[in-house]
Amino acid sequence: MVSTRRGDLSLVAPFRYTALLFATVAGFAVWGDTPNALAWSGIALIIASGIHVLRMSRRARAAPTTLD
Repeated sequence: MVSTRRGDLSLVAPFRYTALLFATVAGFAVWGDTPNALAWSGIALIIASGIHVLRMSRRARAAPTTLD
């Protein structure tokens, strides 16, 4: 992907995980399949980690740099 090569990965990566949402919706629409509790836990973990990385990268950019 060009966006992964040229863009800031901490901004691009969360959008790549939207494929998880589309796969879940397509699985339900086409085959009537719903994720079990373990799958939902994994999905929540992936989403939470993406949000955490995004917040930490924004916090790191906002912090002043000091040269000691």
